[in-house]
Amino acid sequence: MQALVLLVCAASILFIACSPTQHPDGSLPATGKVSPNTASEPGAEDGQWPMAAKNYENTRYSGLDQINASNVAGLKVAWTFSTGVDKGQEAAPIVVDDTM
Repeated sequence: MQALVLLVCAASILFIACSPTQHPDGSLPATGKVSPNTASEPGAEDGQWPMAAKNYENTRYSGLDQINASNVAGLKVAWTFSTGVDKGQEAAPIVVDDTM
């Protein structure tokens, strides 16, 4: 019985020690050089898209307004690149420091 109690206590301590610490706003810290929100204020649009879902909140939304309902019809393909694979090459573009 004591061994079971010790095992549960050790597992609990390990779990707590390995859990990421949340920021006061509830977001998780970045785990590398790329920050999920590089804007000066939370929710501010900085033009960056550092992960597939834009941020840890998975908003998948950009507040940029350069493309809107009045000019979207004028968009054209600027360049393409073929990997030689016809299917299965889908991914979200990653933009960091204005580099895609």
